[in-house]
Amino acid sequence: MQRQSVLTGEQAPALHAIIHEAALHASFGSPEIMRDQLLRLIELSRLPNVTIQVLPFHGPVAFGSSFTLVEPNIRELSTVIVAHVEESLYLGDVDALARYNEWFDRMSELALPPVDATISPERHGVMDSLGLIQRLLWQKSSFSEGHTETCVEVASMPHAVAVRDSTDPDGPVLTFRPEAFAAFVAAAATGEFRAAE
Repeated sequence: MQRQSVLTGEQAPALHAIIHEAALHASFGSPEIMRDQLLRLIELSRLPNVTIQVLPFHGPVAFGSSFTLVEPNIRELSTVIVAHVEESLYLGDVDALARYNEWFDRMSELALPPVDATISPERHGVMDSLGLIQRLLWQKSSFSEGHTETCVEVASMPHAVAVRDSTDPDGPVLTFRPEAFAAFVAAAATGEFRAAE
């Protein structure tokens, strides 16, 4: 988290990240940790200097290895860092910079539109990076198992909780303030909404 603070400080650098969907499915630690990571991506996308895109599974094969383009104000210090399990490569020659910039631009064109956390879930008309991340956040209610006609799914978003009919994932989405939804769940758990016998 301390390293991420550079994105919110004075003269914060611009960050444009393209993340393959496979990285969003990888599980490191508990499901809660992974959900927090996805929510953190959405939160960071709210910063004016941060752009996040997702390259989906159904898109073309991604670049073979992850790389980072570092382009400071002094162009002579620009560097490409190509990640490797044993030893990363640091490339600073003009040809390498041009080549990797071209590859990055190409992947940006092929990736989904950037995350825009200002758009509510129900207003997404086409699949974009935010919609894909949100899709991974949906969880089916444990009370819905075996009741296909009354299934609901819930997703915890930044500053809101979204609810939808799991039999109609492209249908309308209801959003609630987290405290209001928590109160509803607590009341349901105590049987407050149970129908009279």
